[in-house]
Amino acid sequence: MERRELTDGELRLLLDAARTGKPCLGLTGWQRFTLYVTALGTGLRANELASLTRRSFDLSDESPTVRIEAASEKARRGDTLPIPPDLVAMLGPWLETLGADEPLWPGKWAEQKRGSKFLQSDLANARKAWLEAVEDVEQRQAMEKTDFLTYRDSNGQQADFHALRHTFLSRLGRSGASAKVMQRLARHTTVELTIGRYTHAGLNDLSAAVNKLPALPMVECRSISVARLVARPVEKTGKSVMTANEGEAEESESAGNAKRPVKRGVCVPLTTADERRGRDSNPGWTCIHAGFQDRCNRPLCHLSKCFSGN
Repeated sequence: MERRELTDGELRLLLDAARTGKPCLGLTGWQRFTLYVTALGTGLRANELASLTRRSFDLSDESPTVRIEAASEKARRGDTLPIPPDLVAMLGPWLETLGADEPLWPGKWAEQKRGSKFLQSDLANARKAWLEAVEDVEQRQAMEKTDFLTYRDSNGQQADFHALRHTFLSRLGRSGASAKVMQRLARHTTVELTIGRYTHAGLNDLSAAVNKLPALPMVECRSISVARLVARPVEKTGKSVMTANEGEAEESESAGNAKRPVKRGVCVPLTTADERRGRDSNPGWTCIHAGFQDRCNRPLCHLSKCFSGN
């Protein structure tokens, strides 16, 4: 089963639909709202969330935490995890109204795996409100074709209750957390599981990562026409045929070789033994095929007059 990450826009409308919604499967709208927010702020699984009471939280310390008992954790080890400030601000006043051992989200909803059912209901209500807020018919029809706030998108990925954990880890990775920190907060056995299955990267994430690359150490260089650097294969006559776009006739070589006609951007074979003996295996000028990644495949290219066309 493939799960998807919920976007910030979807989360905003989903949470609002839950908070103002009617009771569903034993939980009030406010309870579902706080349940979703806690799942998104901690990455806890459904069974772990269902086990929490007021006593599970320590909000008095400088680093607020939530404690998961070993019997309720998937790995049966138990753990203490940090809580983000905005979650502390939201939960604090509400927790004070509860008994020390009173479950925050009572019932058998987690045991009976009903979390995805009321999440699906809240997603549907949020999508309905989102569509009804638009009066323009054509715009609404275009919105209906999108995957926004759908339980299952066009790629078959679904936003069930466990997708909130996926969303937590994806948002955590986007915040700049290292892979090791993400693994520790997810309580996974391997980093590969955290990165490979639970994090999601969209095109915006990829663009943001590329945009953070340091500037390339480019140097100022003269622009050379690509057409001038492309020559057709040498014919049997030994002459290289230039493309029409190169359009430049033979030019005389500057400096000490003024009498020797050359064609820019073309490998011109040396014709006499004296000329060949006059060259060593490491010519003093630059061959256009001399770059390591673009090295010429012609045998004995270094015995030819290969000019870069500069």
